[in-house]
Amino acid sequence: MTISQRDRAYSMMAEYLSGELTSAKFSAEFSLLYGFSTEFDYAVLTKAEYFWFNKLFTLSSRYSSNPEDFILYPKVYFSDTDIDSAIRSVYEELTSNQTSQD
Repeated sequence: MTISQRDRAYSMMAEYLSGELTSAKFSAEFSLLYGFSTEFDYAVLTKAEYFWFNKLFTLSSRYSSNPEDFILYPKVYFSDTDIDSAIRSVYEELTSNQTSQD
């Protein structure tokens, strides 16, 4: 049985929160899954999921572990701390409201 892309996005956040994925690995995989894949079915997402996954994609697709990037290109890249905060916020937002999603 294959997991849906939507469910995979939730699974990836849970894997990150449990320490199974690093910020770098999460960012690379989420960016590929959600933003750069031509196969992701956006139509199955709730409005909230679409909004929050887009926010998470913006950060994860601009993740960098290179300190020099933050000096050379301020406000362009996001750090481990930014990714961690975003994942925690998005996961909490989406899982705490699952019964009230539209």
